[in-house]
Amino acid sequence: MVKTVILSLVVSSALFGGNENMIPSFSDFDTNRDGQISMQEYKETQKNRAAKEYVTTKSVSIIDQEPSFVKMDTDKNKFVDTVEYSEYKAAFRAKNRK
Repeated sequence: MVKTVILSLVVSSALFGGNENMIPSFSDFDTNRDGQISMQEYKETQKNRAAKEYVTTKSVSIIDQEPSFVKMDTDKNKFVDTVEYSEYKAAFRAKNRK
């Protein structure tokens, strides 16, 4: 299970879904504070969120995060900037309100 969590990443209902107050901010992902999110930062942050979710709920949803990152990276430069992140988050919120 732990190996699966490390190799795969979680999307909890709080991430881009359920409670909008629990949607991570851009700075949660931009761990090196360079103004952009790399795939490595995104995956590492998701892995940490999965570990915290498991501690509190004893369960996780395992989903590969690369497709989400690729969708966010609309200019295909292998980084997500604040505009791309905000647009993706807004689209997720709109989709979940329907």
